[in-house]
Amino acid sequence: MFRRREKTPEDNKREKTKESVKKAKYSLWKGVGQNPCLLVSDVFNLHGCISISINSDSSVEEVIGSFVRKPSLGGIFLIDSKLQFVGLITRTDLLKWAHIKLMGGKGRHEIAVSELFRIADARMAKELMTPDTQILSVKESDTLQAALDKMLDYKQDIIPVVDDEGRILGDLGLSEVLWAGIAYGRRTTRE
Repeated sequence: MFRRREKTPEDNKREKTKESVKKAKYSLWKGVGQNPCLLVSDVFNLHGCISISINSDSSVEEVIGSFVRKPSLGGIFLIDSKLQFVGLITRTDLLKWAHIKLMGGKGRHEIAVSELFRIADARMAKELMTPDTQILSVKESDTLQAALDKMLDYKQDIIPVVDDEGRILGDLGLSEVLWAGIAYGRRTTRE
C-alpha cells in the first residue's frame, strides 16, 4: 500500500502559483479585439521573486557574496534606512567590476573613464549600482506597457515593484513578461 507524503511548504507554494496562473489566464484582458489593459499587479508575482534587497551602505563584498550564494539571482535592489528603493545592482555591474579588478579595464572601450574609476573605487553597494536606477521602479497600478518601456529603455530584465512610499513589494521579471506575452498570443489566436 502506498502512503501519501505530506505536503511541504514548497508544494503549497507551487500549487498557489498554478492556481494564480490559471485565474490570471482568464482575467487578463478586457474584451475581445480591444487593446490589452494589463497592469503590473496582474503579472508581477506569478513566478516569485528573483531578486533580494540589501542596504545601500552594504559592502561590495556583501553584494558579491549574495550573488555567489544565490547564482540564480536576477538583481539586487538597494534600499535606504526607510526601506525605500534607491537603486539596482545587476549582473552586468558585477561583470564590469570583475573585469576592472582582474584586467584593469583593458580592452573595454565602452566603459567611460569616470565609470571605470567609480567602479574600481567602489566600497559600498551604492557606489557600485548602475547610476540613475532609482527611477526604474514601477507601482502595481502602472500599466505593463509602462513597465516594459522602462525595462527596454534601461536594458533591464528585472525591475522592482514598489508601494506609494517606495518600499519594495516584489519584482517584475522577464519570466512574468514572457508569460503575459504567451497568454495574450493564445487569447488572440483562439478568438
